[in-house]
Amino acid sequence: MSKTPAYQRIKDAILANIHAGVWQVGCAIPTAMLRFAVARLNELGVNRILITCDEHNIGSQLVISKNGGVLENTLAHPSNAGKKHRRYWIGNEN
Repeated sequence: MSKTPAYQRIKDAILANIHAGVWQVGCAIPTAMLRFAVARLNELGVNRILITCDEHNIGSQLVISKNGGVLENTLAHPSNAGKKHRRYWIGNEN
């Protein structure tokens, strides 16, 4: 894949923070936000996206799964000793 200017800015990483008030049971905003981000990245030619969340963050796990995320593994958190994070992939390598 060629490196477009947008791709260079993204550097394969997106950090999303959603206000705690939005995380209500059944709230569709986080799911829609991730769906939009995935669609936009696909338009830019990024077809495989790594998404991580804390091991105990059930809300994020559901949002990622609803958007096609496939759990790869659970690893020690790189900057928070004693915690783990889950690694999901959306898309494929093509």
